Amino acid sequence: MPLLQNVNCNTERRQRMTNIEDILSDISHRPFKIPNGKWKYYQEWNNALFFHWTIPFDILPEHLNIDTFNGECYVSLVAFTMEKIRPRFLPAIGIYFKF
Repeated sequence: MPLLQNVNCNTERRQRMTNIEDILSDISHRPFKIPNGKWKYYQEWNNALFFHWTIPFDILPEHLNIDTFNGECYVSLVAFTMEKIRPRFLPAIGIYFKF
């Protein structure tokens, strides 16, 4: 029975998290405080593509602070498009809003 209650709880959370105000108010995952004031620029990061490779620890420069996962080091490449880039009160204009 507890498993069913857990499923219901997750379903309720998923339903609640479809509301944008609920999504934005959930800050428990953030390691820093949200800045005061209104946002100044808008941008969307779309069409993201992630590549990850395992690499030997000893080939990395010593001055880097390396995070590991299951005892292995990874290097990553992330590609994406930035779209609808604009200041707060202006529309995205011409070719300058996407790259």
